[in-house]
Amino acid sequence: MVDGERGRLRNADAGKIGERAGKVSNKYKMAKHYKLEIAAGSFSYERKTEQIKAEACLDGGRDGVPHAYWAHIRWSRVPAAMAARGCRRSASGALRCTSLSSWRSERLVRMPETLLARLSFDAAVRALDLQERSVEQIRGRAGILLATSSVTASFLGAQTIQRTAGLGTLGTLALISLVVSIGLFVYVLLPKEGFVFGFSGPKTYESLFEFQGEEEEVRRRLIYWLETFWQSNQTKIDALSRYFAAAALALMLQLVFWAVALGSTI
Repeated sequence: MVDGERGRLRNADAGKIGERAGKVSNKYKMAKHYKLEIAAGSFSYERKTEQIKAEACLDGGRDGVPHAYWAHIRWSRVPAAMAARGCRRSASGALRCTSLSSWRSERLVRMPETLLARLSFDAAVRALDLQERSVEQIRGRAGILLATSSVTASFLGAQTIQRTAGLGTLGTLALISLVVSIGLFVYVLLPKEGFVFGFSGPKTYESLFEFQGEEEEVRRRLIYWLETFWQSNQTKIDALSRYFAAAALALMLQLVFWAVALGSTI
């Protein structure tokens, strides 16, 4: 783009070339890893090999490769098109190019090594979030049906007792269903111990301190912890669902008994 005969920046001034180079470096957040030399009608860059290796050591990278980015590009892996654009390996081993387009194609990209661990961790976190929402939904519905049960008893029950001058068999069954439904709904609404929807910060830090710098291993351990939490939570959620279903059934029976008892008086 700078040296080629048809390059869009051929014979451009240093400001325009620098503006284009700045857009590329800002897009990939890699300006700190390159030494740029820009002048009127020319552009060249050189990778800061020592700085890249130093960063790799700080964040636990291997073979001079930072965990976050693929910063080790061997000359044998550089496409032939880059060599044609003026890329050469210097005596120190650094890759030096004189083309803006080749610099952009040689940009650092994220490593795929931790992709599986990251996706699995995200899936485990989402599973716990869904469980927490499920518990909230069950309790919300239980509160609504508890109010419905009380209103049904106060309206249909009062009408039935007034017209029959007593409870009778159906009225007694309806009252039993009312008590059962209220008891089960209240049980569902009461706070429950044992649900775990997140980590304890201090405990997590102490347990994983020895693995700091090993992102993949930390994620792997957290994934199995989250799976243990999910299984424990799911057992309790299944129990709550059964109590909720039983309470809803008792509410339906109450409605049927009150309706039949009231209908027999008409």
